[in-house]
Amino acid sequence: MVTRAPEAASEAIFVGRGRELEQLARGLDDAVAGRGRFFLLMGEPGIGKTSLCDAATAAAATRGLPVLWGRAWEAGGAPAYWPWLDVLAGVARQLDDATLRAALDDEGAPLVAELVPELRSRLPPARGVAPPPPDEARFRLWRAVVALVRRAAAPAGLVLVFDDLHSADSSSLLLLYALARELRSLRVLLLATCRDVEARLDPEASELVSRLAREGTSLTLARLDRAAAGDLLRGRAAALGADVETQIFASTQGNPLFLVEMLRLLDEEGPASIAAGVVPVGVREVIRQRLARVADETRALLDVAAVAGDEINPPLLAAAAGREPAWVAARIAEATRAGVFAERAGRPRFSHALVREVLYRELGVDPRRALHAAVGAALERAATSDAALPLPELAHHALEAADADVTRAVDFAVRAAARAAALI
Repeated sequence: MVTRAPEAASEAIFVGRGRELEQLARGLDDAVAGRGRFFLLMGEPGIGKTSLCDAATAAAATRGLPVLWGRAWEAGGAPAYWPWLDVLAGVARQLDDATLRAALDDEGAPLVAELVPELRSRLPPARGVAPPPPDEARFRLWRAVVALVRRAAAPAGLVLVFDDLHSADSSSLLLLYALARELRSLRVLLLATCRDVEARLDPEASELVSRLAREGTSLTLARLDRAAAGDLLRGRAAALGADVETQIFASTQGNPLFLVEMLRLLDEEGPASIAAGVVPVGVREVIRQRLARVADETRALLDVAAVAGDEINPPLLAAAAGREPAWVAARIAEATRAGVFAERAGRPRFSHALVREVLYRELGVDPRRALHAAVGAALERAATSDAALPLPELAHHALEAADADVTRAVDFAVRAAARAAALI
């Protein structure tokens, strides 16, 4: 087996992004000084966009700045403003009730409360007035969100991160654009990641992302060169032969995710696996090798999780799989140890979107439909009222389940559309 570097050193390895990290550090200084900055990190899957955000936010956290993450839903079926929901809830928690009420006027408060229902108990009752036209309501919402962020960032600064913009809905992108245009007077560092290829496939998303990029600094992350890749490999493996290092770089072509995955395989199966071509070109096979190392019952839960979505919801997985919470927790722990799951902001999720993609695509048609039906039923049972039903997700799972659920899918979709229209 390859000799591993000391754990502390291994965790500290972050190579090939010194210039970008320095730019983000200067941006953080500007934001704290009251000159907000926006950085859009672009690149292919696994290139290190989120890792760069992790490094930048870790530096911000050491300075005492609150850091809030939002992530677009890549599986489809998410409601409007999905990446914003946790962010807005987190921003509101930075404020006491009096400050929250002062930040939101009578027009904006009910609109923000529609997105974040937990705020209703902290805000004055909504007045019984006719809703404004859709365009005016959207403008009021944008203005209210900017005011809320401004107030939360005023004491010491604030860092907001939006991951996977290529999967974000247009409403979320437009709200992000509205905030980016106001950054110059805010103590906010705004970071966003996007896969450029995926964004270009959707003309509307491509146009909105381009508008966003013009409001800040766009950083396109390239693959690591030979020297940087070698630094990463040697930093994580104390003894690594030159031939093995060359073979790994040739196979991965400098993609950081691929490099790390190859090292994991090397550590577990030895240099002979690399020389024998056990790892084919591309990360998919590396992920399959990783998945093969978990127990069958954990793999079965991973299939449920792949259908449920990128973020891991343990109660939902327990209900859909018909298992006890303790059993699910043990399986999640094993998947985390194997590198299938990773924790971000204290919540488990797939370590990379491609992990979930491989799991989902390898499911047979019938098992996949059955799992969609099980997840949909679990979501429906978990809702405490009709208003709490996640209608877009239910429509998605019903449509992907058995043919008999098409009628239910249409019903959920129509109800979701009516709810969205009322929200707008």
